[in-house]
Amino acid sequence: TLFSKHVPFILCDQLALGDGRGLFLKGTIAGSVYTFANVYLPNSRQHICFRKIARLLHSFAEGVLVLRATFRSPPSPSEDSSRRNTSTPHHILRDIRRGLLDLQLVDAWRTAHPTTRDFTHFSAVHATYTRIDYIFVSHFALASVRSAAIHSRTWSDHAPISLSFVSPHCRPRTFQWRLNTTLLADPLVQAELTERLSTYFADNDTGEVSPTTVWEAHKATMRGHIIGIATAKKRERRRETEELMSDIRTLELTHMQSHDLSIYGQLLQKRARLAELSNLQIHHAILKTKCFFAYNENRPGRLLARMLRKRRTQNYIPQVRRSTGLMATLPDDIILEFRDFY
Repeated sequence: TLFSKHVPFILCDQLALGDGRGLFLKGTIAGSVYTFANVYLPNSRQHICFRKIARLLHSFAEGVLVLRATFRSPPSPSEDSSRRNTSTPHHILRDIRRGLLDLQLVDAWRTAHPTTRDFTHFSAVHATYTRIDYIFVSHFALASVRSAAIHSRTWSDHAPISLSFVSPHCRPRTFQWRLNTTLLADPLVQAELTERLSTYFADNDTGEVSPTTVWEAHKATMRGHIIGIATAKKRERRRETEELMSDIRTLELTHMQSHDLSIYGQLLQKRARLAELSNLQIHHAILKTKCFFAYNENRPGRLLARMLRKRRTQNYIPQVRRSTGLMATLPDDIILEFRDFY
């Protein structure tokens, strides 16, 4: 479970299930208490596992409860399965629905799309679509839900799902611009920046303005040009990504109805192209991480403080044995014992 650095989440308590089937986090966001739970049910006896999870959640949860759950079979197969049925016994599904009712949880996506049939998982072996990935929200918090969506499957057989909340207390943070160094590796960008630099100094370095002013002003001017280039590239990349996501979604919906192999082949090609664009973004993120460490490795700050804190913990000596056999625990006594020993 990851929280963005732009979300002011303060962790108060956490609980990890011993079998790795779930993780509960409780904390505050802008003064409001939230409990986030992520569970993954086993292939068999999922109702017994969910019953145990529901008991733990009932005693652990406070405030708004958001449960992200992956079931093995949809609790309502008539709505959430392309075959409209399931081999799972009905009493198992009934137990799961009863557990959700006891926790006063509501399927956020179904509430926002009461008549829509959409799915989050495709089994190529059985050629079956099902909706087995859910986000449940406390009933009293439904008014804060802005949207719920099922997105395109890109690299996994499970589709990502999202839920948007409205919070009147949260305020967006301001961002500080930093140079995208990958732009300088593009020959076209290099040529454009070189031409703009030559034009700028030819127009402004005429002797009427001091060289210091010309030099300082050229930084802001070039920064504006670089921001414009980066924005155009980002807009183009976003446009292509949105087109690919739209095409993938259209092909997915078509394949849900027809199960045509040619449609499935086109779907795989679109996903491969989307993966290429994602790899470019990942490469840029890695470069930013490297730049951060290279820029801060020799500067006093939080990074150095964390490194020193870890080293201080490793070098911590709580006590030493004196030559008399007694233990020395005071820092001054420990220093004296080391001095006498060496």
